[in-house]
Amino acid sequence: MKSIHRAIAEIKLSYQPKVSPNKRVQLKSADVVAEVLFKIWGDEKYIKEDFKVLFLDSQLRLIGYHSLSIGSMNQVLVDKRILFSLCAKCMACNIIISHNHPSCAPTPSKEDIELTKGLSYGCGLLNINLIEHIIVCGQEYVSMKDMGLIPDSGTIRTRLKKLVRK
Repeated sequence: MKSIHRAIAEIKLSYQPKVSPNKRVQLKSADVVAEVLFKIWGDEKYIKEDFKVLFLDSQLRLIGYHSLSIGSMNQVLVDKRILFSLCAKCMACNIIISHNHPSCAPTPSKEDIELTKGLSYGCGLLNINLIEHIIVCGQEYVSMKDMGLIPDSGTIRTRLKKLVRK
């Protein structure tokens, strides 16, 4: 029986905050989000596409960020399971997703729009709000929320509840 116990892996989730919640940056506008993202990216935004996630508490205060995936010059793959496990790890109520376009073409691609929609529905299932998707292009940015391309989380949850009841 002892050998079986050694073969069972314990799964641990840990998150170690560096500052108290009341000292965290509050991300209430796309301009503030972009300012934070420009600092995080530095000059690396011109090389390869990089998908970053900002994790927020219920007051839209920044818990932390994670570079989820680095791709090629014109695409990046996003593993939704990893993204959602990170949300659980830091108990994020809200997230902001972002990626860069090294080509500096600001327009969201069809794939950008589909990914955002899919992540929004996944967030809805987990009672997490997808607040924004920012595309960084050089020293500029595009807000997919401002473009009307982020589905409303409340509407998504209402639709999901109706599907479950059927």
